[in-house]
Amino acid sequence: MRGGLSVAGLGRAAALLALFAAAVALTVNNGLSGFTFDSDPVYYGGYMVAKGLWPYIDWSSSYAVLPAVIEGGFMRLFGTGWHVSALHAGLTNGLFAVLAYRLFRHFGLGPVAAYVYATAAAVTYYAPIGYGTPDKPSFLFLMVALVLQAAALKSDRPGRVGALYVGVTLAVVATLLSKLNPTVLYAIPLLAMFFGLTGPGRLAALLAGLGTVLVLAAVFGLIELAHSGFLANLGYYAVKLPLLAGSGRVGGEGSFAYSKLATYTHLGTFNLLYGLMAAGVALLWLRRDQLFDGGRGYRRLILPVLLGVSFWAVTVFHLSTIAQPWPAHVTLVVPAVALLHAAIAAAVRATGPLHGESATTALRLLAVALTATVAMDAKEYQRVVGKPRLIFDLQLQLGETQPRGSVGIDAFRYLRWIPVRDAPHLAEEIRDVVTAMRSVPGNVFVLGMPNHYYVFADKAPLLPAMVVLAGHTTPPVGSEQEARMIARFKENVERAEVRHVVTSRTLADGLAKDFLASRFVCGVTDVGRRAVLAKLCADPLPDYSRVAGILYGFVPRQDRAPSLD
Repeated sequence: MRGGLSVAGLGRAAALLALFAAAVALTVNNGLSGFTFDSDPVYYGGYMVAKGLWPYIDWSSSYAVLPAVIEGGFMRLFGTGWHVSALHAGLTNGLFAVLAYRLFRHFGLGPVAAYVYATAAAVTYYAPIGYGTPDKPSFLFLMVALVLQAAALKSDRPGRVGALYVGVTLAVVATLLSKLNPTVLYAIPLLAMFFGLTGPGRLAALLAGLGTVLVLAAVFGLIELAHSGFLANLGYYAVKLPLLAGSGRVGGEGSFAYSKLATYTHLGTFNLLYGLMAAGVALLWLRRDQLFDGGRGYRRLILPVLLGVSFWAVTVFHLSTIAQPWPAHVTLVVPAVALLHAAIAAAVRATGPLHGESATTALRLLAVALTATVAMDAKEYQRVVGKPRLIFDLQLQLGETQPRGSVGIDAFRYLRWIPVRDAPHLAEEIRDVVTAMRSVPGNVFVLGMPNHYYVFADKAPLLPAMVVLAGHTTPPVGSEQEARMIARFKENVERAEVRHVVTSRTLADGLAKDFLASRFVCGVTDVGRRAVLAKLCADPLPDYSRVAGILYGFVPRQDRAPSLD
């Protein structure tokens, strides 16, 4: 087609559009099927941003800061319903799939194989979760960086390489502002790509990266001038606190053997992938003298193998150093297999015989076996993990679906409610708590329950953190940083003129019982069967912050009630 796209080009564009749309649709559908509170601090973080509160200034967290800012942008545009978080996740998944396809094609995979792997990557990336999470966005930014690096490898112009590495540097910073784990191991694939550049290209990349870092430092410095304490919060929450939390997990009780990774996914065919990958690496190693021919051989063969191995290292490290290593955290498994396949394809295309046709035939059969196995795994993964939402504490009781909007709150108007195991009354409790919060004109403190309720009821976000997990997402108990966070919380409560507290009937009969009967409360009302609304006394103490301090005590320690003395 002269003066425009060819028929083949239009076909490829249509195929990528279909890939993107399918990845978005699958993710959004999963995100709007069932619900758990143990899932999404990004939702509350986005709500704070949508309300004009900024990270490291008005609130802080050890992870998911940038994803919360992005989610806040979506909320500004589309509202604060749960479907907005699902849309955010869906678009992220679609973009990841397209970028994965481009990366696989760069390393020589044919369009059909690259499409199969990209589709499988979408199935195992964001689709089983379906809403914004702390871990997943860092993988997208890694993929952005790698695709930009791949484009730089194709260029012999230092100026273009430098321009591309500005984007690479920004993507790396974005991974750090998403979650330090698994970002700490991204240096392996990023450096492997960097060393594929020529000498002038490396110099241009280094100068571009250094310049970008200096510009960002200047921007952060200007923010510090306007908001004192910003840099201290950035350093503590983005680096020091995550390292503190992670140091206790490496090699600790949460770690598990590498051999468990196959069976951990609940998919027996992942064991076959181990064998296929090992055989492929062995064949490539045996033919290394014929296949490695300087820089060209490094880019064609050694580089995809290095990337594939590093992806496995990131996966194992991530799964063994997170609090909840659910089967949804196998993001880089499919890209690792795809890159090994790319190396095998390069070996098949290599100049000269590979000790006869038998070795070449073996490599081709391995490539076909890898593609077929991944395709079957993706289908099985969706059936076993994606559809029943085998993630975090959400395990749906399929077959008991209720109509969309059946929960009865605006935020869930597109949610298809499916009961969660061990939580038979969750929908009723959500409805009653939100009703209680909306029954009073002012702001309400959510006592001992998730921050999602502030979003559901459109009340002022009071807690200056996405979720309180002392020593993990928020500072350790008794630390100077925790004292500052509590002070911010007290300011928020007093500024919002909080005069009501809401809690569940379960907590009202348990941890919150003494508080609700204390001198600080001047009236308690049941709302439905699952919620309790309490009115704080007009002047419970001369120092109002004392009451706020007691309220905060219900947040980080839900296993015991705070002292009322």
